[in-house]
Parts: sequence; structure tokens; C-alpha cells
Amino acid sequence: KVFEQAYTRFLDLQKAEAQAREAEIQLALERVRARTMAMQHSHELGETSYLLFEQFRKLGKTSDQMSIGVFSEDEQYMEVYLTLSGAQWKEPLRVRIADSKVIHDVYQAWKMERKSLVVDISGKALREYNKFRSNVLSSVKNNEQRWVLHVAFFSRGMIIFSGATPEADETVQLLVRFTEVFNQTYTRFLDLQRAETQAREAQIEAALERVRAKTMAMHNTEDIAGTVTTFFNELLGLGLDASIRCGIGILSQADHMKLWTASVRDSYETILHSGTLDMSRHPLFRGARDAWAGGEKAFSYTLEGRDVKHYFQVLNDAPHYPVQFDLNALPKAVYHNSFVFRDGILYAFTNNLMQDDIRPVLERFAALFGQTYTRYLDLQKAEQRAREAIKQASIERVRGEIASMRSAADLNRITPLIWNELTTLGVPFFRCGVFIVDEQAEEIHSYLSNPQGESLAVWHAGFNLIPLFDSMVASWKKQEVFKTEWDRQDFLDFSKTLMDRGLVDNRERYQSGADAPEHLVLHMVPFAQGMLYVGSQIQLEPSHMELVRALADAFSVAYARYEDFRQLEKTLAELKAAQAQLIQSEKMASLGELTAGIAHEIKNPLNFVNNFSEVSRELLDELIEELEKGELEEVRALARDVSENLEKIVHHGTRADSIVKGMLQHSRSSDGKKESTDLNALADEYIRLAYHGLRARDKTFNATLETDFDDSINSIEIVPQ
Repeated sequence: KVFEQAYTRFLDLQKAEAQAREAEIQLALERVRARTMAMQHSHELGETSYLLFEQFRKLGKTSDQMSIGVFSEDEQYMEVYLTLSGAQWKEPLRVRIADSKVIHDVYQAWKMERKSLVVDISGKALREYNKFRSNVLSSVKNNEQRWVLHVAFFSRGMIIFSGATPEADETVQLLVRFTEVFNQTYTRFLDLQRAETQAREAQIEAALERVRAKTMAMHNTEDIAGTVTTFFNELLGLGLDASIRCGIGILSQADHMKLWTASVRDSYETILHSGTLDMSRHPLFRGARDAWAGGEKAFSYTLEGRDVKHYFQVLNDAPHYPVQFDLNALPKAVYHNSFVFRDGILYAFTNNLMQDDIRPVLERFAALFGQTYTRYLDLQKAEQRAREAIKQASIERVRGEIASMRSAADLNRITPLIWNELTTLGVPFFRCGVFIVDEQAEEIHSYLSNPQGESLAVWHAGFNLIPLFDSMVASWKKQEVFKTEWDRQDFLDFSKTLMDRGLVDNRERYQSGADAPEHLVLHMVPFAQGMLYVGSQIQLEPSHMELVRALADAFSVAYARYEDFRQLEKTLAELKAAQAQLIQSEKMASLGELTAGIAHEIKNPLNFVNNFSEVSRELLDELIEELEKGELEEVRALARDVSENLEKIVHHGTRADSIVKGMLQHSRSSDGKKESTDLNALADEYIRLAYHGLRARDKTFNATLETDFDDSINSIEIVPQ
């Protein structure tokens, strides 16, 4: 009875211990389940392997090694996540199934869908297995004479509990239970992983489609900036490092790359820069160029140590790349990756090594951009044709405008004209002008604009008055482009020089009220008569300089025509003056010839005036005598005779006056004023003048003048001269 009571107590304790053990096992299983459910990436299987090892150890099961093996999709190899003596192996191991008989046998058992397997290895088989292990794990040596693998299988692989001694069946069964729990959660992990992969693919496709749509929507080459910004934002949306700079680079055989780079400000605002880089200036550039030329898919370069500063110094020194970097605030390392397409590269810079899953995405973006870049090239050709048409139209306008100039005052239209055409041609500038060089007088005539494109006062200065003019003329004589750069102080000094020389009287007007520019590049392009000036914040690119040269050539041709026209006008004015003088001389000569005839013509009416005046005086004397006698009838008759005589006197006096007036009109220039004139009288008068003029030169000349005038003609408005 005592023993029965004690044994009952023993059974209760045994049951309690079994329950406690089961509870402990369930807790361990739950930990494994929770850890597996929390996995985000298959690489985390290494941590799960370590957790399994720890849970087995807590359950009193110790071994030298625990691992999780997952077979590949094609079942050619197995990825092993290993824990050795409580330490997790850093990276998964890739083991070819065919390289080891032991692994192959285990694989075959998995194919047969067995739940578990114990592989006890010794002798020759162990030596071969240890050789295989040493090839995979060179740092792990196994000096044991026996090695036992306790294997439990799940849907995609197995969990292996191994050591130098065999474990009891209880351990194998426990391993099976752990494997069943792991399989449930791992299957869910794979489902989630597949769903995430599909979602990721959909996200990538959507991003690619947005970039594709943006590329296809480009209407001109400037739209490529928007495409790069979209591309950059899509990469950020796909989880690329937010500290990235990335962009598109178009390469040429001339070792230069035109690039558009996007980056993020502190406010997470995307900003874009574009420029041109010399690909020979740094190993990173040369490596990317060589990868592109060699048809490689990708190129990587790590900037470390002094090379980081060297690289960013090269960027700061690049004349056609507008970004400046603070060399005192650079990261310790910068990672660069380029992905090649037909016409260039897609590039990205990160502060950390690029994740493996990002690389294929960038390769796809590069392939996409390479496909749609053809549209960019087509737009570029169309723009080139349009630019050529705009250039020709601009040149024709310059020629037409200057050809229409007729005076020196018209030259004030030069700078607004040049300003408008530079703007039309798309040349980046904010000042322009023309310097006309008078080599004979050693003077420069300057026509400059203010920042608003308005014409300033014209300057006339000697070659040596201002050092700038001296240097400019030296380049003009060689027909070479003259270029110099000013900072703010240089500009202020030049303004002061102009005021000191009396060329401008108001600095504020010269600057149009604006502050002095911080940086000014002066480009002066020669033409036959002077220099075309363009001022900009940065040095003009070759394509813009070509447009300025074309404008200068057109200006030269048009200005030459203007000078020819001015010379022609001067010659014509001199000719007109000489002609007027000759006409006046001819008039005076003919006046001298007509003097005799005019005198004869005047003499006749004067004789009539004198004769009728004498007769009228005598008639008046008689009238007085008859009046005293009272003979009124006789008085009336005499008065009538006097009146008739006076009419004749007036008639012949008027005729003489007309002759004199005609002579005076003939001797002076006509004002072109029309007068009411008796055409018959005019013709009769000038016939007689002509006759008497001939008689004055040749006394033997005689002629009978016969006229047949139409008396119905009234006075008409003419210029009688």
C-alpha cells in the first residue's frame, strides 16, 4: 500500500514532468514559428538556424552543428544556412548536390518524401565527406572518427542536426516536430515572398512605364531633363538609397559626355543639373567610357580616401559643369555604378554599396532608356533643322534691318536688334553690343545694351583710351575671338573707368539700376568692321559660339551694305549740289543772253507809256482851257481820250512788269508753287523772249512770229517758271 501510494505519486510527477517538457517544447516551437514568420528575406534563414540550435540546446540536445538546407528551383544545388558550435556562419553556402555522395543520398531521400533520415558516416565514406566539407568550409576541420547526420525534411529542403554521436529517437522525433512547424511558416514565407516579388515586379513595371511615357512624351531635347527627374524619383520610390545622385550620360567619340544629373536637397526636393564632362580627367570617367565602348553591361567604381576629393575637384574644375561641391564636407566613400545602353550610360552614386536586387532594376531602366532614346535623337534632328531655319531667318532679319538704316542715328537700333536675335537663337547671355573699329582714325564706336536689352549711349573712344579696347583691337586685327572673364570688382572698375573717361555720366544708368554681376564672361567675335560682343555668366558652348559667329558674319555683310549706302548717299548729295549749281549757272548764262531781248521787250511798252503819258498831259491842258470856256461837251470828249490813254499806259506798264517778273523768276530757284496763269499770254511772252534772245546773239537772224491761240482757254493752275 505504501509502494502503491508512492508509485501513484511517481506517475503524477512523471506526468507533470512530461507536461512541463511538452510546454517547454511548445514554447521552443513557438519561438521558431515566430522567428520564421518575421523573416523578410531568405538570408535571414541563418538567424533561424542559430535560433534552432539555441532552442535544442535549451531542451538539452547538444550537437556540433545545425543547418537549414534549401534546394534550388532547378535542384542542382543547395543553399546551406549554418550554425557551428553556437556561432552563426556569416554567409549562406552554395553546395552542389552532385559533389557529395552523402548530400546526394540525402537529396534522394527528400525526393522520396521521407520525413526523416539518420546518416551514420565513418571510415572511407567519412574521409570523402570531410574532404567535401573542407572544400566548402576551409576553416572548419573535422577530426572525428564518426559523424552522424540527423535529418528532418520539409517541402523545400531539410534541417540537419549533426555531431560525432548518434542521438536517440526522441531527438529525431523532436527534430521532425521542429521541421513541421518550420515548414508551415516557411511555406507562408515563400508565399509572401512570391507575392512581394510579384508586387515588386508590378511596381518596377509601373515605374518603367512612367519613365517610358515621359520619354515618349518628349517634344524637344530640353524635355530630357524632365525624363531624368522622373527616372530619379522612380528609383527613390523603388527603395534606392535616398542619398543618391543619378542620371543619364550621352557619350561621344570625342571623349566628352553630355549629362543630366538628378539629386535630392535636404528638403527632399529633387534638383537637376546638366553639363558636359571630359571623360579623360578621372579613372572613373575613363572606366565608364571603356565599358561603354567595349559593349559591357555595367561598370562599378568605388571612390575612397584621397580619390573622393580628387574626383569632386575634377567636377568643380570642369568648365561646362555648373555644380560646385564643398570639398570639406565629402563622405568617406562614394559608390558609383554605370549601366550601359547604345548611346551612353545610366549612372548612380550611393553612400553605401548598392543592393543586389537594385542592379537588375537599373539594368532594365538602362535598356528602356536605350530603346526610347531614338525618339530623343529624332527630336534632336528636328530641332537642328528648326534651329537652322531660325538662324537663317535671324540672319535675314539682321541683314534687312541694317540695310534699312539710312543715318548714323539709325545705329542706335543695333543693340536691340542684336539682343532680340540672340534671344531668338537661344544663346544664354545678359549683355551684348557691337564695337565698330575705325582703323584709320584709331577709334572704336561702341553700341552697348543694358541688362534689359535697351540701347545705351554711343561711345567714341581711341584705341588706347581703355586697356580692354587695346586688347580687343589686337585680336580684331588677327580676326581672332577675344575672351576674358570679370568678377564683380572688375566690372565695377571698368564702370569707373568709363565715368573717368567721360564715356558714361551715370553708373546706375549703365547698369540699368541693377547691381554689378558677380561673374561676367566677355565673348567678342570678330567681323570685317569690328567685334560682336556677348556677355554671359558662363562660357558659351561651341554650338552657341557658332550661332554668334553666323550672326557676326551676317552683321558684317549687312553693315558693309550700310556703309556702301552711306557712301552712295554722300556721293549723291554732292552730285545734286553740283547739279543745282550747274543749273543755276546755266540759268544765269541764258539770262545774260536774254538781256538784250528782254530790254527790247521792255523798251516798247515803256515807249508807249511815255508817249501816252505825254499825249495825256497835253489833253489835260486842253481840257482845262475848254473847261474855262465852259465847253462841257468838249471837256467830256477830252476826258474820254485821257481815260483811254491811261488804260493803254496801265496795259503797257503791266506788260513791262510781267517781263521783269518773268526775268526774276527765271534767275532764281522755283518753290514749285502753282499759280493761276493765262497760258496764251505765257506762251506769247516766252516766244518773244526766245526770239529776242536769238537776235541778241545773231543780228542777222529774223523770223516772223505767227500765233493761233485758243481764246476759250481759261486761266489754269500751273508753275509758270
